[in-house]
Amino acid sequence: MKDKIKKIFEKIKPQKENLIPFVLSLIVTIIILLDSNIFNHIILNVVLILELAMLVVILFIVAIMAGFAVIKSLVKIAAGLSLLIFLSQSYCAIPLDMRTPTGDDALKSLLAIGLLYASFYFFQSLYKILIKYVNKVDKDKLSWDVIITIILFVFFILLFIWDIYQVVGPIVTNLCIYK
Repeated sequence: MKDKIKKIFEKIKPQKENLIPFVLSLIVTIIILLDSNIFNHIILNVVLILELAMLVVILFIVAIMAGFAVIKSLVKIAAGLSLLIFLSQSYCAIPLDMRTPTGDDALKSLLAIGLLYASFYFFQSLYKILIKYVNKVDKDKLSWDVIITIILFVFFILLFIWDIYQVVGPIVTNLCIYK
């Protein structure tokens, strides 16, 4: 038996760089055979649970990266957005007899221009961050898993933008000039 194995290895002429993948493949094959014949697929179930846990960790990391990108862009516009909301709420806090229709219209146009500017600057900053992440990917090695990761990254960015809208939307729509 030993002679037979030696002859096989002499025919194959294993190289050092191919030895480790070969041994790992052999070990995995033995584990699969033992699992199906002796352990009643317990190892398979454990491997599936570990793969699911790894998938959750990867999704969590992609979501955290998307969250950081959105927050980084939001921080860039935070002062302008806060100023707009403060001015609007301060105007709405003054008594009704002191407000004028021209003041209401001025606040509406100021709020519209300010929100347009803040939104443009936010999405411009977010676009630059997204392009920075995409440019880190080697174009020659673009595979399906990289494309899925980028799609998930964009999905989480859109989810965080929706969350921001859910917070800022009611603040703006409940201002006195829109009632």
